[in-house]
Amino acid sequence: MAKIPKSSISLTRISPQQALHYLTQLVDLMTLNADGSVKGPLPLFLLLDARLEILASNVAVDPLTDQKDLVRHLIFSAIVRVKKKGADNLQWDDFQRALSEKIGEYLAKPQVRYQLLFPLNLSGDWISNKRWIKVFEVRFQRSSWGRIRRLLGWEGFRQEIEKSVEKSKAKDLFSENYFTPFVLDVAARTREEAFHRGSSYFDLLRATINWITMRAFSRQLVGRPSPFGACLPPPIYGVF
Repeated sequence: MAKIPKSSISLTRISPQQALHYLTQLVDLMTLNADGSVKGPLPLFLLLDARLEILASNVAVDPLTDQKDLVRHLIFSAIVRVKKKGADNLQWDDFQRALSEKIGEYLAKPQVRYQLLFPLNLSGDWISNKRWIKVFEVRFQRSSWGRIRRLLGWEGFRQEIEKSVEKSKAKDLFSENYFTPFVLDVAARTREEAFHRGSSYFDLLRATINWITMRAFSRQLVGRPSPFGACLPPPIYGVF
């Protein structure tokens, strides 16, 4: 059985009293459905979101410090757990215990292998002659759309894309004339964690390519602004 990493919770720029203030407001504003989900009109969710953002941006969770969206989700789940228990005279320690439980449950999940699809909007001999590109310890394997179509879950992924864009444009997305597919194999507990682990390295890869190929000087007085680099973020990503 894999050893579960130890976790720690700390506050960064606010005191426990200030954190408790926002936490109490969140708990008081929440109304839960029978299934535990939060109910209410849009203005209520905006109020909740503003306070949640303040709290989440000031809570550091080790070993998840670089996964801000995940930490925010765990914090929200912990607040819902506190609300369900109906604690009177809420204390910061009550929330810390609930958050520690949520973190422990998450870290106890087994890691599975995911394949991440990162279409690089470059084509031609320079990129097609490369079998792989390494960014620090992360290795992006160049693939082909023919091999990508054989990935488990591809058909559902393709259908979701075609719901979002015109069918003719979807064909362009899956063409070596426009995008060269790169695949990254990672181990993670969830699809979200898998994507988070790979996306920052892919952005660094794009930035490096743009730095190598971008113009040394550019001046534009009128018209629509154009990016310095040619390697823009792709319109789609895939997690399989």
